[in-house]
Amino acid sequence: LAGFTLGGGIGWLSRKHGLACDNLFEAQVVTSEGEVLFANKDENTDLFWALCGGVHGLGVVTSFGFRLHRVGPTVYGGMLIYQGDSFHTVVPEAIKLMEKSPDELFLPIVLSTAPPAPFLPREMHGNKMIVIVGGYMGDPKQGEQVVLPFKHLDKFKVDMMAPIPYLSLQSLPNEFNPPGIHNYWKNHYISNLTPEVLDNVYKYWYDSPSPLTEVHLKYLGDALKKAGSDGAFSHRDARFNLNIVSKWIDPSQTQSNVAWTKRFFESMEPYSSGHYINYLGELSNELLAASYENPKYRRLQEIRAKYDPQGLFTSLKQGFVTRA
Repeated sequence: LAGFTLGGGIGWLSRKHGLACDNLFEAQVVTSEGEVLFANKDENTDLFWALCGGVHGLGVVTSFGFRLHRVGPTVYGGMLIYQGDSFHTVVPEAIKLMEKSPDELFLPIVLSTAPPAPFLPREMHGNKMIVIVGGYMGDPKQGEQVVLPFKHLDKFKVDMMAPIPYLSLQSLPNEFNPPGIHNYWKNHYISNLTPEVLDNVYKYWYDSPSPLTEVHLKYLGDALKKAGSDGAFSHRDARFNLNIVSKWIDPSQTQSNVAWTKRFFESMEPYSSGHYINYLGELSNELLAASYENPKYRRLQEIRAKYDPQGLFTSLKQGFVTRA
């Protein structure tokens, strides 16, 4: 929860209620000098500003105060799974539906490879699949109607959408993330998923070296704009989030998976409008700077120099986090 919030915090409720850092109203921080500070909109306001998306290099955050929102206990959610070869039909149509959907709906598109799981038809095992996962964070009956058009994007599908406990929604990704696997992530914000962008995503997805690897396409809508420009978090005009999630088991495959991820990441640079720092994985000062708007990045550096003058929490020479 701590790193999730300090980097922004995009989650199931973001389209309706904003980021996790937008719902933070106070934090307790232990500085490099051992001083215990409370940061909010009345005390240590510059520190509080930096904590809302600034991630690292400020101190040790020992407590958070959040505004809460009532959800559930039951929501309408789960997974809709389509065959990978229907990508150019399913993905553009799903995006169109999302752009017209209410803010209660959060349905990321996950491009992956079908595991030999009992809930999938045998003929899908080992082949590419499109998973529309998430739910409607409001009345389940209304959610069923909102999700219904997503069930008719192609003839063949596996429908695992139903009224479920909100807490069960949180554990849905566990099925595709066995313990002990290697991970290497990269990320871009994308303003528009044009046919050219989707063609490039499709090409790299089908060429991924590991069957565990996923590509996430998240429609954000106005989720990042909920709090205006308050806080260090940047690129609030971004509409889509592209997350490259490389996963593999055998350590000998590390080099090929990392290389593929970097090639994919670099191929998306012409379409990028910035980065979401929580999903960047290995970092450099250049990537850190690109994760913030210039005035905010400069202000972050000034605040870090104030609260951590000796650089105790700074690992990069000019930046503020180390390589993952």
